[in-house]
Amino acid sequence: MPNPQTIAKRVVAEKSGVYQKAYYALPAENLDGIEWTDTALGYKFSSPTAITYDFPDTLKKLNSMLKKIDNLPMMARDIRKSEHHVATSASVIDVKNGQVRVNGELKHLHTLPQESKKVVQKQATDKGSLAGFFAFQDKVLTIIIVGTLFILVLFFIVGYNLYRGKYRTKK
Repeated sequence: MPNPQTIAKRVVAEKSGVYQKAYYALPAENLDGIEWTDTALGYKFSSPTAITYDFPDTLKKLNSMLKKIDNLPMMARDIRKSEHHVATSASVIDVKNGQVRVNGELKHLHTLPQESKKVVQKQATDKGSLAGFFAFQDKVLTIIIVGTLFILVLFFIVGYNLYRGKYRTKK
């Protein structure tokens, strides 16, 4: 950011947020000294790790960085395969269904492979072994609650009419 006039300070919170996953930031320079073997494929870190790079300021540095990422023995995660939202003071970046939007404007990085689209749909339809039982149980419980409320409303109407009839003057 170009020398801001005001420095934004966060308000001290009493409670911290809960995140499903917290990434460890590992500078890419730390991986330069490692000798990777060709026989072992699928390197994985023991905890969720984000390999960080400095923003390149020239096209040559950008191409060099992309080449280093391609040469990593582990699969670099494609940001378009998961949904996430990043908001800064200057822009808002949303990724959903393989589409990247910056400030609401669709950015075409590369076409999303068809196989990843199928994976996203498959994850949405996967069910556990007892999912059918609990879905049926939810429906039965909903019917019982709605039926009970309907009967209570009927009792209320009948009781109200009986109570009103008790004090009604006869002509």
